[in-house]
Amino acid sequence: MAVPIYKNKGTQKAFIKITDSAGKQVDFDTTVFIDADPGYSPEGKSDPDPEKLPKYYQGDTNLRITWFTDFGVNGPTNPANPKKLQKAYKVTLQRAPAGKTLCIYDDTQTSEQKVLVLSPTAGSGRIAYIDNNNGTISFYLDLVDPPSGFYP
Repeated sequence: MAVPIYKNKGTQKAFIKITDSAGKQVDFDTTVFIDADPGYSPEGKSDPDPEKLPKYYQGDTNLRITWFTDFGVNGPTNPANPKKLQKAYKVTLQRAPAGKTLCIYDDTQTSEQKVLVLSPTAGSGRIAYIDNNNGTISFYLDLVDPPSGFYP
């Protein structure tokens, strides 16, 4: 069963205003739902500290990242990398508004590509997501502590 994780360790949904590609202000639900195997426990965290995370996607000042939530999943970690879990968990959240791209910060990456884009297809620097056809997307992660954001 999916566990809701609310913005900044909250206990209810929180929305932020985002301007979409048409210039319209839309509400974005920052709630993240985590579905993990038994023995793994999702938890809310304080909002990500933007001073400790990249400000721009791939250094492009036109692609400023807004970090909107952080969550964690506790459980058995990968012996080769304690920032990763032994089993992946499913994440579900609202689809990004038009003109915005969702992303995850992955500090386990050794290259400069620590911001991974949520995309319909997987590949270098991309995590594949599934469109749930209900305004949400789902994807799988094995990261212990992945801040989430969008750009531009």
